[in-house]
Amino acid sequence: SYGVDINLNLSELLEIIIKKHPEIKIDIRYLNPSIIIKDKKRYLKALSSPNINSLNICIQSGSNTILSLMNRNYFIEDVISFVKGIRELNKEIIIRTHIIVGYPGEKYDDFLETLKILKYFDMVNTFIYSPPPGQKIGYINKIKALIKKLIIDITNIYLILIK
Repeated sequence: SYGVDINLNLSELLEIIIKKHPEIKIDIRYLNPSIIIKDKKRYLKALSSPNINSLNICIQSGSNTILSLMNRNYFIEDVISFVKGIRELNKEIIIRTHIIVGYPGEKYDDFLETLKILKYFDMVNTFIYSPPPGQKIGYINKIKALIKKLIIDITNIYLILIK
């Protein structure tokens, strides 16, 4: 969300930096998918530069149902399309992501949707959902720690198998 408050955006900043310092390599962390999808063409141009070494696009889930419950403002298909576009333009780029497992309301099928899209990423950081302080969650939405650990283990095994 860089620059929203000063009427600038990350793609413009990257263009300036790369123009002034063409020799540097840049690693970008914690990109918000809803921001880059809104201006896809411009971000594709800026982020596909050979100066961009790696990106971390925090998708959170591969399930549109869960993304909606999380109040994210994007569809996973748009993010995957964006990732494919960057890979076509910069073959050397490393693309990472973050996912959250155990979000309230997440079902097994939602988790499988997340597993299916992990093949588009080189690295995945998996986080277990934890409610904000003071928020009460009904028992039906809680996933016990053992199950959450199993989900993380399955995710890591899946990543090894698809590479």
